[in-house]
Amino acid sequence: MKRFKFFTAIAGILLASMTLNSCSDDGYSLGDFWVEVATVYQEGDDWYSLTLDDGTTLWPASPLYRPAGLKYNQRVLVDYTILSDSMSGFDHYIKVNALQKILTKEVAENKGVENDSIYGTDPVKIYNLWTGDGFLNIDFGFNAGGGVSHFVNLLQDSTSSASPYAFEFRHNAYDDHASYGQRGLVAFKLPDFETGEEEITLLIKVKTFEGEKEYELVYTPQRKATFTNRKISKETYSTEIK
Repeated sequence: MKRFKFFTAIAGILLASMTLNSCSDDGYSLGDFWVEVATVYQEGDDWYSLTLDDGTTLWPASPLYRPAGLKYNQRVLVDYTILSDSMSGFDHYIKVNALQKILTKEVAENKGVENDSIYGTDPVKIYNLWTGDGFLNIDFGFNAGGGVSHFVNLLQDSTSSASPYAFEFRHNAYDDHASYGQRGLVAFKLPDFETGEEEITLLIKVKTFEGEKEYELVYTPQRKATFTNRKISKETYSTEIK
């Protein structure tokens, strides 16, 4: 079963930065770092910027290249150090210490009576749900053990009276053996809701190990962020989800 750890390669970099005890032009310590979820935006053929869930914009001034395999509109977990404050229209210039892609998907098509067979009915544990930059982010746990890639999706719940703001989070384990717990992180691009309301309430239905649960999230379509300054810790997430 393939697994990976976020940012294991940065330990030496961080140690070196702290021993230097130096500061950037705006007084930020090069030994300080933040770990947050962000969206990748294209700024040129090989240039990109990052937007955090609270709308903060970051310009990666170092290193001066786009990591291999990085896609635009991709959600990522970024470990960064602030080099300076507002410059050239961005809130911060940063040094990227490490960057890991997050599984990023569109809302899946509701297949009606075929939903169970296609998208599955296997349970999960919800650690956290939040919205940011137009995405619904789900930090969840599941059981695995047989080397099978699991399938996770978000689809609109057409049976709910709250539609089009009601969704189902689905997990298909493909009969994988439940030998040990895994953790997953996925981001779903939310639809452009045609509403004049400043705030709407999203209803997320999930089959958990304790049974069916519904989670409510207040979402602001115009601002596209409802969780300000969310920090996420360095967890071990599975690559065996798709």
